[in-house]
Amino acid sequence: MRALFFLISFLAMSCRDLGQEAIPVQGDDIKDFPGVIVKVLSDGYAIHLDPMFGAIVSLAPTNLPNEFKVDRLRVFVSGKTEEIPPNVRLIGVPLTISSITLRN
Repeated sequence: MRALFFLISFLAMSCRDLGQEAIPVQGDDIKDFPGVIVKVLSDGYAIHLDPMFGAIVSLAPTNLPNEFKVDRLRVFVSGKTEEIPPNVRLIGVPLTISSITLRN
């Protein structure tokens, strides 16, 4: 239910034209977006992109390098998002990282 609320809120906010680039989700390329690595449970990691339009987008990286597996690490990330498979629950939109760098 919470995921559905987030999706509807994000879609509604992304329809507004505020003169800013919307955060791409599912199938769009992400290029040098600022984000924060977040540890999930004991062995999982997500990347929360910095909010635009007041929404936080959570990504589930499929190939996060070990040196970036640090909770609250601030990064710039680029990559390709994929659709969430039917009947699968993930911590975010799947992301295959093409580049990731530290930010201040």
